[in-house]
Amino acid sequence: MSIRCLRSLTIITFLLVIPALQLQAQEDVLERLNIKVMNLYNAGKYQEALAPAEEAVKLAEEKFGLYNHGVAVFMTNLALVYQANHMPDKAEIAFLKALEIHEKLFGDKDENLFIDLDNLVIFYYLESDYPEAEKYAERSLALKEYLIGRDSPEIASSLYMLANIYTLQGKHADSEREYSRLIDVIEKALGPEHPDIAKILCEYAEVHRAQEKYSSAVSSYERAISITEKTEGKDSKALPPMFKDLAKVRKKMEELKGKDR
Repeated sequence: MSIRCLRSLTIITFLLVIPALQLQAQEDVLERLNIKVMNLYNAGKYQEALAPAEEAVKLAEEKFGLYNHGVAVFMTNLALVYQANHMPDKAEIAFLKALEIHEKLFGDKDENLFIDLDNLVIFYYLESDYPEAEKYAERSLALKEYLIGRDSPEIASSLYMLANIYTLQGKHADSEREYSRLIDVIEKALGPEHPDIAKILCEYAEVHRAQEKYSSAVSSYERAISITEKTEGKDSKALPPMFKDLAKVRKKMEELKGKDR
C-alpha cells in the first residue's frame, strides 16, 4: 500500500524509561546504569549501550527477584538496545520476558501491559513477521478497548497499526474495517477536517482500490483533497500525489466502463 499521503501521523515511539524505584546504595548503581543506557541509546551509541543494559538487568534480578516491575522496565530497555544492535532473537526474548513479568504481577487485563504489547507489535512488524504482529496488535487493541473504551482517541495508534498489518497480509476487508473505525475515532476527537483525516483517507482509498471498490476510492481521495485544500491551502505539496492517485482510479473506472459497452 502506498503511504505517500502519510507524512506526520505518529504511531508508536520507542522510549527508554527510568523505573521509579525507591533506590538506596546498591540501587543507585542501577539508576546510574539506566541513565547511562538511556544517554548512549539516545546518542545512537547502541553497541556501547549493550554492556550496561545487560548489567542493569542482572543486578535488578539479583536485588528484586525475577518478577518485579522495575526488572520488567530494565528488560524492555535491554530489548530495545538489542533491537538497535540488530540482534532480533535476543530482543524478542527480552520483550516477551517483560510481558511475562507484567502478566504475572498484574494479570492479563492491566494497563501495564500496553507498552509491552505495543513493543511486540512494532518488533514483529519491523521483522516482517506480520502474523505475530497481528496477534499482538489485536490483543493490544482489545485490551485498550476494554480498559479505556472503544471510542477513546487513545486507541487510534492501535487501530492504525492493525489496519496496516492487515493490509500487508492482503486482508483488505479487515483493514477497511479498522480504517473506518480509525476515521470515526479521530473525527470525534479532532473534528472532521483535521489534517490527519486526509492522510488516513489516502490509505483508506488504497484499501478500496485493492478491493476494486473504485467509487469508494474516489470518494476517499476527493474528501482527502478537500480537507487538505482547506487546512494547508491549494498550493500544498501533499496535493499533487493525491490528484495523481485520484486520476488513476478514475481512469480505471473509465476502462471498466469501456469493457462493459
